[in-house]
Amino acid sequence: VPSWKRGGIHFVSPNEHELRTMARHVSETADDAKQTNATVTSIQADTTLNGVLSASVSRDLGTMFDAIDARMKALEAYHVVLTMGSRGVVLASSLPTRRNTVSVTLIHPSLAPYVTSTSGAGDTLVGATVWALLTQNHSSQHATTPKKTDNGRANLRKCDQATMSNALAVGVRAARMTVMSPHSVAPAISAAAIMRDEKMQ
Repeated sequence: VPSWKRGGIHFVSPNEHELRTMARHVSETADDAKQTNATVTSIQADTTLNGVLSASVSRDLGTMFDAIDARMKALEAYHVVLTMGSRGVVLASSLPTRRNTVSVTLIHPSLAPYVTSTSGAGDTLVGATVWALLTQNHSSQHATTPKKTDNGRANLRKCDQATMSNALAVGVRAARMTVMSPHSVAPAISAAAIMRDEKMQ
């Protein structure tokens, strides 16, 4: 929680219960956040979330983004990736250009024809998403070399919502493969396998 509030963490991926717990802990130290945040975050959900995003989840998301140091929100991007099982993945993003507004969209689920085990699905989602971000995986084009910034490091702190959505779609497909496998991470996961899976959807 302290690292999130200071703006040191840019990407978290809780489920609904974990989000509620995180928001509660943030609220318990809200007085500190008020010293640097003068405004209340506005949640803007697109039409894909009709009937998916509850009032309590919206409130918890607002609490999380309100807590981030306003000076950091003016400079860098922050994302909450909320996993909701068969309902898909909710992406909430705060960008420097609109730091007092959180844009929320739904990444539709990639439902598996059968489920062997859900163990490791969340880790696979995050791992494949980060891989896609580092390789600048856009529109199913799987680069072989990560796109670098001038200092030689992938600039994930400036990642916009469209880029994150594209990366999450890759993560969702990888998680789909994992739930059909008895392993915590499906051994068959690869860039080529994810591309084949996308074409089959």
